[in-house]
Order: sequence, then structure tokens, then C-alpha cells
Amino acid sequence: MNLKTKISSLPDRPGCYIMKDKYDNIIYIGKAKNLSNRVKSYFNKPHFNKTRSLVASINDFDFIICNSEKEALILEINLIKKYLPKYNIKLIDDTRYPYICITNEKYPRLLHTKDLNLKGKYFGPYPLGFSINNIIELLNKTYPLRKCNKLPNKICLYKHLDQCLAPCVSKDIKTEYDNVVFNLTTLLKNDMKSISKYFKKEMNEASIKLEFEEANKYKQILREIDSFSSKQIIEYKDISADVFSYYSMDEYMLISILIIRKGSIIGYNSYFLEIINEASDLFVETIEQYYHILKHQLPNEIIIPSECLSYFENSSFNNIKSYIKGHKKELLDLSYKNAVENYEIKIKEQEIKNQKINKIYSELKDILKIDKLDRIEAYDISHISGVDQVAGVIVIENGDFLKKEYRRYKIKTLNKADDLKALSEVLFRRNDKLLTSNLLPDLIIIDGGFLQVKTAISVLESMFINLPILGLKKNDEHKTESLIYNNEEIYISKKSSLFYFLENIQDEVHRFAISYFKSLHTNNSLSTHLKQIKGIGKVKEKEILKIFQKENPLEELEKLKFSEDIKIQIRKIIK
Repeated sequence: MNLKTKISSLPDRPGCYIMKDKYDNIIYIGKAKNLSNRVKSYFNKPHFNKTRSLVASINDFDFIICNSEKEALILEINLIKKYLPKYNIKLIDDTRYPYICITNEKYPRLLHTKDLNLKGKYFGPYPLGFSINNIIELLNKTYPLRKCNKLPNKICLYKHLDQCLAPCVSKDIKTEYDNVVFNLTTLLKNDMKSISKYFKKEMNEASIKLEFEEANKYKQILREIDSFSSKQIIEYKDISADVFSYYSMDEYMLISILIIRKGSIIGYNSYFLEIINEASDLFVETIEQYYHILKHQLPNEIIIPSECLSYFENSSFNNIKSYIKGHKKELLDLSYKNAVENYEIKIKEQEIKNQKINKIYSELKDILKIDKLDRIEAYDISHISGVDQVAGVIVIENGDFLKKEYRRYKIKTLNKADDLKALSEVLFRRNDKLLTSNLLPDLIIIDGGFLQVKTAISVLESMFINLPILGLKKNDEHKTESLIYNNEEIYISKKSSLFYFLENIQDEVHRFAISYFKSLHTNNSLSTHLKQIKGIGKVKEKEILKIFQKENPLEELEKLKFSEDIKIQIRKIIK
């Protein structure tokens, strides 16, 4: 049955639809009040960006009929969690708030963490930038819990400083240890005033003992606590909640999240998302991912707009609420205001970005004479004179660098420098796996010239893979010079957005590859090679070793006042 016939036979009932590509991969899962109307809407009206790409990739679909729209929503959420389809949202969270944790062990430890998967009691979250480590250091001096990950068989310095009860060697201290944990837990459970009172007492005692450096540490922490407490909103003092709101228009929406703990707004998160299904569905899906996939700690309450409340009636959340008056309604309004204002900023940024990326991709498609350019992969080899050879592969989709899909490879078949054989190995290993999972890119970019491109084509042809291969050739100064494609050298304006985009790809894959190399390699080996270069003494060697620790050592090399001959030799050993 072809796609058109299948669409026309869809029922007018609620349910979930499961979109698949030509390789039978699930690429999108959605729910609908009316399956027939919803699925038809993908094919009978124009779309933009992500939705257009989705529609172009749909080769088939399945559907599951449900008794109600709410039942369809629950099924949709469960299916998305199971399959994590490409075109459903995948929230990226760079903002994790710090917590204090007392671990759930026989002899617990006091930790600073952003990982909520540890077993233990959590206190917080605290604002970003809050000196949790300093607080823990000072607490550890009065509450002598163990500091080691694993109990050793001998006492350490902390025992001698009376900052640990030494459960590693001491017998019959479990009761005493548990009392310390209880007292510390009681302190941390209370508000900042209790913790502040504790630190003032410790500061005064340190001053009496003439331990002024120690007293000053307490003083600095007290200032930070006072600064944090001064921002406390008195009217909201009993509220600990995450307040979600959203604003949507056309094909985009912005979700705004105020993080409030004990009356203080300690943080703010937002997500600017492209709408494929309906705004309300995307809002619900975001909340599910925020807690179940990103694993943010559940607050006392999750406050949301009243029109979305019904979607959560049968969900796993039992603390979702909405308000039509009072302080919590004020917070909901504030969250909405933030959503509107941030939407305006993001939509302008998105429009500029889309125009720029569309222009770049259009130019690149014309040069390469290809029609599809959704996914690009770039390769780079890194080593020092053949030692610890590694490769980096980065992924770009619609102009975005997908760092979670970057991959590193250690070259297994070589014990001496041979960039072409190293490239052959990693191309085969990478594309053999992609071929199995039907995730081949639309373009492969190689860091190199004619030989590298020829090698790449040969490897892929041996695998019966036909993909366009673009080489980015560098000059003697290790700067992007030209494009190698179809056995031709192509020069484009170095001031163009396309040139900058390609140069950025080349720099990023090189950075990624060399960062892996540096994690495997030691300065001792590099130092050995540098000693063989005439004109490099101890001072110059020290300068080179220093730049090697930076993000882009070859770029830093150009800033050093060395002769060009020495720079050329250094470039040869730092690939």
C-alpha cells in the first residue's frame, strides 16, 4: 500500500502515529485527537526547517488507536522514551544546579554534586556560582565525616586534624558517626538562617583562637549567604516550585522555567523549540523529559498554565498544579512574561541563523552538485610522529554541531605515521557501523588534499557506498586554502560565509581529534621529539609544552617568536 492510500484509510479516532524513513527507522512519534486529520496535515500544507525535513524523510507510518486523546498522550510519551526518535525533541541541559549530598553509605560522606543519580539525601539546589565547595570544607571541620571514596586500612591526615572519625580503623564508632550525620542533616534541612548562625559561631571561635585566616573564610561565606538571603522574596517564603510557562507563534515556542526554592528565585531555564505537532503536546513532552530524562530533582510543586493541567491527570506526576490567584499565580505570570520576552529575542536570532545557513547550504549544494545536505560528517587524524595515532569524527546537522554525536577512534592497525592508512581504517570502522544502522551522512569532509580524498573514495567504494567526499586542503601555514572535489581544486572567497563555515568545521574536528590525542599522550614523549629539533633549548621547549595544553596548539604556535623553519618542524610532529 502506497503512502497516499494509507493516509486516506486512517480512522477519525484518537491515537498515536509512528513515522518511519526508507530504512524503517522510527523518526517521529506523535499523538492526535483525530488521526486522519493530523497525519494528512503533514502532507497538505507548507512547512519549514525541521518539519519540512521530517516530511521529506517519511516513507511509511504505523498508528495505534486509543480510547481518548489523554490515553494517546500517555502512549506517545512512553513510546518516545523507548525509541527517542530523531525528530522528537531531545532536550540539552547545560544548566545543572549544585546540591549538597550526604551519601547513603554505611559511613556517609558529604559531597558537592550536580548528579542526582547518587544514593543519598540532597539539600538544595543552590544558585550557580554559590560556593558549595567552601561550605563543605568548613562543615567538614566540625562534622568529621570520612573524605575518601573507599575506606583505606590506615588513618590519614584528616584523622590527625580531627576532621574524620576514621571508620577505616576505629572500632565501635558507628553510633557516634550516625550522631554526626544526624546533626549535620538537621542543620542542612533548616533554612539559610540556621546555617548562617552556625558559621557565625564558628567564625567567632576562630577569631578567639587568633585563627584569622580561618575566620576570614567563614566571613566570606557569610557574605555570600547574606547576599543570597537578601534576594529572598518575603511574600513567597514558603514556596519551593518549578514554574513552567510557554509562548508560541507559528512554528516555534519558548518554554520558560523559574526555579524557586524557599521563596528565592535561584535560577531560570528556557528551551526554544520548533513545533512539529501541537504546542501543548510539546510543552507536556518537555516537562516529561526535563524530569525523567534530564533527571532534574522534583520540587514540592510543579506549577503550569491551567489549560495544560488536564494532560497530567493520569501521568506519573502527582505534584503538578495551577493557580488563578495569589502569589503562585504571580509567579506563573512572571514565567509567562519571561517566555514572551525571550521568544522575541530567540525568533530574531533564529531567523538570522536560518537565512545564513540556507544561503551557505545552497552555495555548497551548487558547488558539489548535490540535492540533499541534512547531515555532514568530518574526519581528522592526529598524532606526534606516528605515536598514539587517533581520529576524530564530528557531526553537523542543519548548521548545528551535534557534540553528543562526536566520536573518537584510536588507530589499531599502525605503529608508525601513515595518515592515509589511519584515515582508511577509521573510515571503514565508522561507515561499516553507519551502514548497519542506516545512518550514512549526505556529505563527508576530510581534512586533507587530493591523496586523502582519493583514499576516502577508494575505501567507500570497496564498501559499495556512494557518498560525496569533500577535502579541505591547508596551506603551509596550516590554514584552510581550497576545496578538493571531483578531482578538482576549487577556490572560494575567504571572506564568504561558506568559507568561514567550512573552516570552522575543519578547526572543530581538528580540535576534537587533538584533544583526544592529548588525553592519551604525555609531555614526556613530545619533549623527546622536540629535543631532536635544532634550535630548541629548554626555554623554547617549555613554551611549546605550554601551548600544547591549550585548545588549539598550532594556532598558538603562530604567536611564538620562533623562526619559520622551527615552526615547520614543530607542525610536522604535531599533526
